[in-house]
Amino acid sequence: MLTQLEKLLYINYKRIVIVNMKYRVIYKKYLAEALSFLGFRYYKFYDESNPKIVKYSFVESEDFNNAVNDILTLKNKYSK
Repeated sequence: MLTQLEKLLYINYKRIVIVNMKYRVIYKKYLAEALSFLGFRYYKFYDESNPKIVKYSFVESEDFNNAVNDILTLKNKYSK
């Protein structure tokens, strides 16, 4: 059975299926937007149990993890 993300990524007419990829879910909108600004694409989902909760799903990679760490380092450096 396909997960919700795999259903979204499956394009029937092109027959593209993403297999063996890790995903990372982020719940913070501003962090997701900052990562998007850096070129990392996300998919937006709503929590099934609480539709008010938004999840931002990214394909996880070494570059992505480095970007998250760098953004959080900047946040800690400049936060008041």
